[in-house]
Amino acid sequence: MAHMTAHRGLATRAIACWRTNGMPHSYSERVHNESLRAISLIANWPVVNLGAWPTPIQIVQHSRLGQLLVKRDDLARFGRGGASGVKARKLEGFLAHVSRNGYQQVMILLANMTNLGHDIIPALTNLNVRTRLLIVNNPVLGQSQREHLFRNAEATVEFLGPSHAAGTIRLAAAALQAKMSGVRSIAVLPSPAHPSAVIGAARGLIEVVQQCQASGQALPCLVFISSAAGTTVAGFILASSVLRAAGVANIRVMAVPVVPYRVENWLPLLLYSAQRTLGLRMRMPLPDYGVLRVPRNLSYGRFDNYLEAVCTRVQDTYDLVIDPIYGAKSWSAMEEYVSSANLAHGKPVMFWHCGYSPDWEAFRNC
Repeated sequence: MAHMTAHRGLATRAIACWRTNGMPHSYSERVHNESLRAISLIANWPVVNLGAWPTPIQIVQHSRLGQLLVKRDDLARFGRGGASGVKARKLEGFLAHVSRNGYQQVMILLANMTNLGHDIIPALTNLNVRTRLLIVNNPVLGQSQREHLFRNAEATVEFLGPSHAAGTIRLAAAALQAKMSGVRSIAVLPSPAHPSAVIGAARGLIEVVQQCQASGQALPCLVFISSAAGTTVAGFILASSVLRAAGVANIRVMAVPVVPYRVENWLPLLLYSAQRTLGLRMRMPLPDYGVLRVPRNLSYGRFDNYLEAVCTRVQDTYDLVIDPIYGAKSWSAMEEYVSSANLAHGKPVMFWHCGYSPDWEAFRNC
C-alpha cells in the first residue's frame, strides 16, 4: 500500500477542494473542479501492487544543465533485476483491470526487444492468468537468437515475422480463436495500450508532485522520458493536464521516441480512452507537451557507439546505470534540448529513469 500512501495527501486536498467549491458557474470553474476530481480518481485508482513506491528523486549537478532531478524508477524492485519500475506503474493499473474482469488469459503483441514481455509473466501467474506473447521479429534476429532470448519465459510464445501490421492481424485472430474456445481473454497492443495502464502511469507524475511538496523541492518544469508505444507518455500527459488545470503544477512532458512511427498520432486516442475510463464529465484541456524526434534514436532496439558512450559517461559521472536502447536516447536528447533552449527561469528539469534492459547487448549488431 506504499503507492497509495504516497498520493494520499495530494488526493485528500483535491477531494476537499472539489467538495467545497460549490456549483461552478464558468467553464474555467468547471474545468478546475473536474481536474481536482480527476486527481482524486487517478490517485485512488484500483491497482495490483507491484512496485516499491515512492521511488526516490535523486538530485545531481549536471555540468551544463545545473540541478537535475532523476526519478529513480529503476529502484522500484520490479521485473528482471528489480529495475523495471515504469513497467510496474502501467501493469499495476492494467492487471487490476484484468483481475476485476475475470480474464483467464492475456495476449499481447511485442517485439524481440522487450522488458514487458518478461516482466508481465510472473505478475500474471500470481493472478492465475495465462500469458501468450506474440513476438514480432524486430529488431530482426535469427530464430535461435529469438528462442534464446525467451528461453525462460513460462508462457506461450509465438514468433512472428517482421511486420507489425501482420502481427496485429495475428493478434486479432488469436483473440477470436480464444473467444470461440471459451477462454476469457484480453488482447492488447504493446505497452500495454490500455486505458487502465495509462491511468497507472499517470499516478507516477502525481507521485513526483507529492514528493516535491513534502520535501520543499522545486517542481521540475520539464520531464524527459523515452517513449515506444506511448502509454507511459499518455499517462504523464494526462496527469500534467489535470495538475495544470487544478493549479497544482505546471510540468511539461517531453517524450523521446525510440521507434520510427509518430507516437503523437496515438496519444489523443490513449488520452481520450483514459479520460472516458475515469468517468470524467468533461475533457481536460490538452497541455503543451513536446516530442523530440532525434534520427539516431528512431530505430527500435538499435543503437550506435555514441549511445553506448553516453551510458558509460552517465555511469562514470553520476553512478546511474542506463541502457542504450531507452535511457541513453532520452538522456542525450535531454542534454541537447535543454542546452539549446537555454532555460533561464532557474527551475530544474527531470530525467525519468524508466529502468534497465539487462539483455541490451544481444542487440548490439542488429
